[in-house]
Amino acid sequence: MSKLKVFTLGNHGFIDTPTGDALNLPSHTRQARVLVAATSKAHAVQVLAERGFPHHPPRDPEFRTAMGNELNALIDAGLLAEPAVLVMPLLGHPGDGVVAMQPGGTPRRIGRLEGGWGEPTVFVADDFQRASEGS
Repeated sequence: MSKLKVFTLGNHGFIDTPTGDALNLPSHTRQARVLVAATSKAHAVQVLAERGFPHHPPRDPEFRTAMGNELNALIDAGLLAEPAVLVMPLLGHPGDGVVAMQPGGTPRRIGRLEGGWGEPTVFVADDFQRASEGS
C-alpha cells in the first residue's frame, strides 16, 4: 500500500447527531474537523463514503490536503498504517474528544486533545491501535 496522505473537508465537515454526541458537542453544532488518511484524493472519497460521509466530490474546494496536524504525526511515527477518518471539534480545545468513524458511519471515541493556553494542542490516544479496525 502507498504511503497515506491526510485530507480535510475544511468547512464542509458536517456531522450527524451520533457523531456530535460522541464528541460531547452541543446539539446545535453540526460542523466538525474531519481528517481522512488515504493514499489519494480519490481513495479519500471512497474511505469517507464507507465511513458515513458519502457526499464529498473530489472537486469540492474545501476538500484538500491537510498539513501539520495530528494525523500526519501519527502516520510519520508509524502508528497509523490503514485508511481512517477522524473527527474532532472544529476549534480543537484541550480536553475535546476525538472519534474514529467505523465502516457504516458509526463513531467510536479513540482519544482526546490536550494542551493549555500557549501550548500546542496534541492528540492523546485512548485506543488508537484499533482506530481503523474494519478497514
